[in-house]
Amino acid sequence: MIDIHTHVLPGLDDGAADLEESVALAEQAAADGVLTLVATPHIREDHDVPIAELAARAKRLTVELERRSIPVRILPGGEVATSVAPTLTDEQLRAVSLGGASRYVLLEPPYGPLPRNFEDVVFGLALRGFVAVIAHPERSHDLRTNLERLAELVRRGSLVQVTAAALAGDGKSESARFAAELVERRLAHCLASDSHRAGQRAGIAEARRALASKSIGMAEYARQMTHDVPERLIADEPARVPPPLERGRGRRRAWRRAPGPLGAG
Repeated sequence: MIDIHTHVLPGLDDGAADLEESVALAEQAAADGVLTLVATPHIREDHDVPIAELAARAKRLTVELERRSIPVRILPGGEVATSVAPTLTDEQLRAVSLGGASRYVLLEPPYGPLPRNFEDVVFGLALRGFVAVIAHPERSHDLRTNLERLAELVRRGSLVQVTAAALAGDGKSESARFAAELVERRLAHCLASDSHRAGQRAGIAEARRALASKSIGMAEYARQMTHDVPERLIADEPARVPPPLERGRGRRRAWRRAPGPLGAG
């Protein structure tokens, strides 16, 4: 499996504080069956992350894991704040894209109210050739209370990442119910851990098992979210994702090629 949202690089943000914590996160991932971690430190005002160094830091951590016989590779990336994304150059956006050389940018909605220009930021990325992968929308009150706002972004080419912990628990919280609805409506495309510390949050294998147990056909969808789609994103290939379902409609089996920026291509 591939985890596209982790804070595994040491000493950059609120994730792993040092190398040993990074190693512990990687060991936990390997035990979970995850062999590729995209390191996505926060690219936002409260963290001074050296974008130009991310690829080298990811490589150094991979080499250290190899030295310790931990079969996990680390790829560069970033979790880019909505407020920061428009200020980055194309070169910087490419450096913090998923895998460090793709069109896919993990975009972090604010925990408070969404800015009025949220859609403008998403479409601004698209005009520059990038595709927003919206991180953990289940944590955004504005998106939870207006699912159609998110659905419209998906229809126009954006992708959505849900967090494993929201799907692996008892399903009673607002975030968990919203994440489940995203899955039911096929508005979720990647399942990731958003891990900061070892043992802190549910792994994606646990969430994948929980999804697979819900209904016939869900196991395949869960596999797509934890391997096939992430693999295509880090390889900078067009994602193949299921078409969204309207409320009350049956499941569709066909997968579609995700539209390019603003639905083109």
